[in-house]
Amino acid sequence: MYRVLAYCLVAFPLAAGAVWLATREGRFQADWLGYHIEMNTSLAVVVYVALIALILLFVRWTGLVVRGPETFFAYRREHRRALGLSALSKGLVAVAAGDSAEVRKLARQAHKLLDEPALTLLLSAQAAQLDGNEKKAESFYRDMLDQEATEFLGLRGLFMIAARRGDREAAYDYANRAYELRPDTPWVFDALFELNSSRHNWAGAADMLESSLKAKHIGQDVAKRKRAVLYTEQARAEDEAGNGAAAQEMAQKALGLAPGFTPAALIAAKYLIQADQMWKAAQTLETAWSVDPHPELARLYGKIKVGDDAKAKARWLRGLAKFNKDHVESRLLRARQNVKLGEWKGARRALSGLVENFPSVRVCELMADIEKGEHGRSEVVSEAARAWLAKAVHAPRDAHWMCGTCGREAPDWSAVCPNCGAFDDLSWRAPQMTTLTPVEEDDDLEGNGPVVILTADSPQEVPPVVDSVRVPPHGGAAPKAPPTYRSRREDVGKQGLENTDAAPVPDDPGPGGEDPYDPRPEKVSGRDF
Repeated sequence: MYRVLAYCLVAFPLAAGAVWLATREGRFQADWLGYHIEMNTSLAVVVYVALIALILLFVRWTGLVVRGPETFFAYRREHRRALGLSALSKGLVAVAAGDSAEVRKLARQAHKLLDEPALTLLLSAQAAQLDGNEKKAESFYRDMLDQEATEFLGLRGLFMIAARRGDREAAYDYANRAYELRPDTPWVFDALFELNSSRHNWAGAADMLESSLKAKHIGQDVAKRKRAVLYTEQARAEDEAGNGAAAQEMAQKALGLAPGFTPAALIAAKYLIQADQMWKAAQTLETAWSVDPHPELARLYGKIKVGDDAKAKARWLRGLAKFNKDHVESRLLRARQNVKLGEWKGARRALSGLVENFPSVRVCELMADIEKGEHGRSEVVSEAARAWLAKAVHAPRDAHWMCGTCGREAPDWSAVCPNCGAFDDLSWRAPQMTTLTPVEEDDDLEGNGPVVILTADSPQEVPPVVDSVRVPPHGGAAPKAPPTYRSRREDVGKQGLENTDAAPVPDDPGPGGEDPYDPRPEKVSGRDF
């Protein structure tokens, strides 16, 4: 419609002008080179217009002839570029499909047809990697470093090759160079954070963490967890160096970000006990046990002395299990203390479910102790005890520090897996997975919920950070609030263990305050809890 309208707008004035010219009388005369030319005015106008058109056509054809070679070569270049881009796109599809032979062929075509080193070198490097020829791929990536447009891409490729090869020093150098070129790239933040952590450069890792948070590449929750782990590692370093005040400060910072974090709680409680702040030490260990029970927590908790009597101490340790009563470590702790108290029925009830579903080494040894202690030294009992000890030799392993990435065991917790270098992936768990059936209640065992054993097949999730409510680490409803340090001390007093006539314990002695009921740490450490 618009074209017809435009045509009419152009044709109408031309037609009107032609009619006007034809209706006007007049003659055109000219003398040129001895010729006398005379014609009607309208015909003269037509001849004039035709002559101009011929001149313009001649000029155009002359230009085409003159520019012909240039036009031909431009067309040829454009055609080659189109073929090269087609080969490049097909090559990228072949890379995704894993067809190395097709990638090599298309990479050669693209390199021959295109003058785009950033694209063709990348395709060639991808082809070499598909063939497993990392040396050739590395050569292509190094060629990219010579040009400003491809330098960052080359550094990325070289970093990936060095990381796969396990050359952390080279990977660290490439990542630093990439950070200088483009400091806002997410993979650069992640790489430098991991590499600084693996080098135990906790300050450098913290800087990368803050930069990543500032650039909004990670969320506040993730940053809080990582910051807590870094503080814990700094606390460990200060502890090894003998700087107790600095170690405790760092551990408390970690606990402020991740309440109940076991490695940080162990360090903080250690120095609280040394400072005779037993109330705070007990609270720290109880919080950690409610989040993620660990035998070291119980060992350190045993140093908080309730009384000189061994049975009093066993009751004190048994009370710790109530802070996470359905966890397997709580069952083992309760069973061990019941054995020490001679409460055989309670010990057997604590191990119920574990014996049937997960008879680990510690479970078998505890069952042997129960058989020995409950029935004396009769021949039948000796046979039963020996049977349990024999079973312990081939029993499943108990929980230990295990990496969720590589599945390897670690002798102790650290922020970085000593085998694969994964950050914050070590957790305390067993190599098998099972769920224990509920047990009957008795005077010792409170509650009868199912017990879940954390294993390599069921990695432990990091519990959410909360301020006032303790969240159970393995799902389910939040447990009832366990007895506090104060109420447990009052219960002990009612049993006639010690300090029965003493004044009530204050709710909070305050920073550096003295609790008259705080026991002093024992001199002997490492006793079996």
